Amino acid sequence: MAALCATGVLAVGFAVVIERTVAAQQPAPTLRTVPSGTLAGVGITLAAADQPPYCGATRLAAAQGWTDSAGSAGCAVDRAEAVDAAQSALPGSATEALLAQVTASGSGAGAVGHARLAWVVVIHSSPFVLPAAGCVPPDSTGQLCASRRLPLLSHQEVVIVDGTSGRALAALQLPTPAVPAAPAGAG
Repeated sequence: MAALCATGVLAVGFAVVIERTVAAQQPAPTLRTVPSGTLAGVGITLAAADQPPYCGATRLAAAQGWTDSAGSAGCAVDRAEAVDAAQSALPGSATEALLAQVTASGSGAGAVGHARLAWVVVIHSSPFVLPAAGCVPPDSTGQLCASRRLPLLSHQEVVIVDGTSGRALAALQLPTPAVPAAPAGAG
């Protein structure tokens, strides 16, 4: 019996070592809508997420209601829970979310720390238009006002959600792309 238990422990240990080796060789995950250079500019770097091999079974137990959350066993909460937490912290629509080992070095992300298992959720607010001076209702529909109006601006932020607790740790505003100057003679 002891030999059987030792064999089982050895097999599980071997599986963990293999999984961690494979995870360490995975490339860093990337967001589709936010370039990695933009993330680096706000002090965020991503690496492949590393989770224990039993997380699939833990998530199934949480889905069945047998446990409170997969996070209680050191496994990541599911994507839907992370998106809900991000949208509670910052209203808007979540355009994407990915699980990663997140390291934050910028101001405003101090609670994230180094190599934390976390969800990175991109929140996009509704676009808005900044009108030019003097173009207010009821006189805001003319050609002059249309030519002086700035283009649509969108507000995009990244919310870092702790992978195991599902709690929002930081919300970082992403730099807005440069607005082109108005054409000469437009104003």
